[in-house]
Amino acid sequence: MSMYDNWQKLPATHRIGWMATAVLLCALFWPMIVREGMFMDGLIYAAIASRYALSQGSAWLLPFPGLAESGDLFLHPPLKIWLESAVFRLFDSQHWAMERIWCTIEWMLQITLIAMIWRQMFKNDDARKPYGWLPLLLWFSIPVVHWSFPNNMLENTRGIFTLLSVWFFLKMRHERPFSGAILVGVALAGAVMTKGPVGLFPLAMPVCWQLAHWHKNNQRLTRNQLVVWLLIPTLTLSAVLALLFQSADAQVFLSKYWAGQIVQSVDGTGEMSEKGLGAHFQLLWILVQEIAIPVIFLAVVWFLQRKKGENQPQYAKGLIIFWLLLFACAVLPLLASTKQRGFYLLPGLPFLALAAAAVGATWFSRISAPARSGLWIRILAACFVIIFGISAYWAGKSGRDHDIVAEMHHLQKALPSGGYVKLCQSEWDNYALHAYVFRYGPFQCTVKSEGVRAMMYKRNSCRQPESQNQVFIAGDWYLEIFQENNTTN
Repeated sequence: MSMYDNWQKLPATHRIGWMATAVLLCALFWPMIVREGMFMDGLIYAAIASRYALSQGSAWLLPFPGLAESGDLFLHPPLKIWLESAVFRLFDSQHWAMERIWCTIEWMLQITLIAMIWRQMFKNDDARKPYGWLPLLLWFSIPVVHWSFPNNMLENTRGIFTLLSVWFFLKMRHERPFSGAILVGVALAGAVMTKGPVGLFPLAMPVCWQLAHWHKNNQRLTRNQLVVWLLIPTLTLSAVLALLFQSADAQVFLSKYWAGQIVQSVDGTGEMSEKGLGAHFQLLWILVQEIAIPVIFLAVVWFLQRKKGENQPQYAKGLIIFWLLLFACAVLPLLASTKQRGFYLLPGLPFLALAAAAVGATWFSRISAPARSGLWIRILAACFVIIFGISAYWAGKSGRDHDIVAEMHHLQKALPSGGYVKLCQSEWDNYALHAYVFRYGPFQCTVKSEGVRAMMYKRNSCRQPESQNQVFIAGDWYLEIFQENNTTN
């Protein structure tokens, strides 16, 4: 049976639901992904991946953008860089669209995995199985989720591996536990190789499952299955990581990563969100703000169900508890760090959306299709056309850091062969500027005067442009291109 036939068989409620979800996903993604400019972290990852695709640095010792004098390294596990650099190699291009292609791949993979997890859990429930659009709708309504994908965040890559590990567990927990446990271990090795120990939270899946189904013997894992699911993923994960860390470069990276990221994040000697004990709990306040829409939805549906005396089926209650426990396992370990950002929550948010959707599906199943459903479908189809038109209009325009992006294009044209770009000492800590210079060509930032080909500075800062040099002005930024053998003061 073709996809079109399956689509036609869906009740009108689900066709409208899927189309409304697709409209939301595309409206919050397409117009952003086609625009130039990124949040600093994502731009750094793209810059390093583009250089690694040109064989600069080694697999484990990747140079950090622009810090030529310090020789600092990229202090995150390198799997995201390896994967993203494959896009640059595949298209043999250094164009800024390459990282956008990678972001789109991550977006599509997470959407697919969330839908697969929903379908797996409700495969025997014909009433709830078609509601795979509902967790996607709630998930993408969270602001940090739809912000993160166009900005190439590290957590999006980690989220693919953690979702994959959960899908393996749910699909193979009873029938093929040994094979499934090995696959979970491999997937978690991918999560750890992307963002470190915070990717380990799915190891708690067997315990969460047992707690969620404590009173349902037919759903609980047997004692032997529990041992397999607790032991084999850990052994597999350990074996994969042990093999990966055999090289001397890998061990150098590991020692620097442990001292520069793990220890400093926990003891507060590194970057902090704020000082004092509150540094460990700022993430909870961020979480409350981010998940307002799914939580309000959950509260309203629960209230309506209680008012009508309706209850969730027992197996659905177990799934809801399981997903909420898994969400807690993803979030609570993050409180150990004093460095807290909203996007650190990303890998756990699909499980909150799945839990809220499982509650809502029971209530939605009692709602009839709206009158004139064909008209609603045509309206949603028209929305797609509008979104596509807006995206086409914005394609290639800068979405942020407009002036810096404009100067980078001037720099590429003026110095196609690359070189050193001098910065004012006051701009040396502007890591976004370092990342742009590093990303847009074979350039490197410096504060020295010898051998520089250009200088970038703000109006009324450390320098005034000289008449014999070529100068490009974009907003408050000046890009001065020096003549051959010229030096700056």
